Amino acid sequence: MRDERAVSSQSDGAGKTQRAVDSAAMGLVLAVGFVILHGVIPAAFTADETTVALAGTLLLVAALFQLTDATAMVTSQVLKGAGDTRFTMIAGIATAWLVLVPCAWLFGFRFGWGVVGAWMAFVVEIAVLSVILLVRFVRGRWKAIARFEREQMEV
Repeated sequence: MRDERAVSSQSDGAGKTQRAVDSAAMGLVLAVGFVILHGVIPAAFTADETTVALAGTLLLVAALFQLTDATAMVTSQVLKGAGDTRFTMIAGIATAWLVLVPCAWLFGFRFGWGVVGAWMAFVVEIAVLSVILLVRFVRGRWKAIARFEREQMEV
C-alpha cells in the first residue's frame, strides 16, 4: 500500500489522474486477493490449523483495511498535493488517538477479540479518516489553499 500511496501522490502532482486512479484500484485488487486466498496463503506457511484459521481471519480484516486505506491515502495525498497539509496531519493524529486507541482497547480487550480486534480498530480508524478526508475534498476548501500556494510561489 505504501507504494500505491507514493505513485498516487506523484501522479496527482504531475497531473496524471488516471495513474493515481490505477494505483488506488490496486488496493481493491489486493483486497479481493485476500478474500479469495484467505485460507490458502496461511496454509502455505504452516499446517497448524489454529494458526491458519487466525491468519485467514486476519487476511479478511486486511481486505477491509485495504479498501479503507486506499481511500484514505489517495484522498490524503490529493489534499496534501494541493497544499492542505495541516488539515490532513490533524485529522490523522486525531483519528489515531481518538478512534484507534479506544477501539483497539474496546475490541481487543473488552470484547475479547484479541489481535483480530486490534486490526478491526485499524479498519474503523482508517474508515473514519476516509470519511473526514472525503468530506474535506468534496467541500473543496483545498482549492482555495491550492490557489494561495500557487500565488505564493509566483511572488
